[in-house]
Amino acid sequence: MQGNLPVLPEEKIELPRSPFRMNRWRGAAPEREAVAITVKTIQAAAAAAKLKDALEIGYRGFGEIACTAAAKEGICAFLEKRRPVFEK
Repeated sequence: MQGNLPVLPEEKIELPRSPFRMNRWRGAAPEREAVAITVKTIQAAAAAAKLKDALEIGYRGFGEIACTAAAKEGICAFLEKRRPVFEK
């Protein structure tokens, strides 16, 4: 441990099975899209051989979510000081 931060492992890590079951997700379609991207990204990053590869996967996942219709609506609503209206 360096300072108060634990040292991150440089290799693949095992994750417990995701609690999200997309076929049972009852949220709106934009939420389902974001959850599916998030789960896919976390699983791929955890399976990466090196930390730098996992970080790159995370950056790409963030970019993928940022380009969704839900993200665009959320950002526009915030800038326009209104409640977001998400498609069902």
